[in-house]
Amino acid sequence: LFALPFFFASYEQLDAVKNGAPGKKLLAEIEDKGVVGLAWGENGYRELTNSKRAVAKPEDLAGLKVRVVGSPIFIDTFRALGANPINMNWGEAQTALQQGTVDGQENPVNAVIVPYQLWQV
Repeated sequence: LFALPFFFASYEQLDAVKNGAPGKKLLAEIEDKGVVGLAWGENGYRELTNSKRAVAKPEDLAGLKVRVVGSPIFIDTFRALGANPINMNWGEAQTALQQGTVDGQENPVNAVIVPYQLWQV
């Protein structure tokens, strides 16, 4: 229903929002549209990997070419943080990382980074 990259500092904070008044309000609003929310799900925290430098603060993203999903919110977020976001499907991403077409990528650790062993790219 929504994407909020880098918005929550912990799962506890996220749980407090989705199980509290904001989450209940959102479920009520979608029910008004004929959709019944049965449960909350998440795709994991977004993690950044890159071959150039450590990123500890937004300024560290300056000029990095980062592969992002095609969602405007991810493109806009990384652009606002100073990176050069590049929309690219995952099928092209590993080759782009190997060839230096992009400097890095962002994805959930358990969904992409570990299964695809990105530390070897």
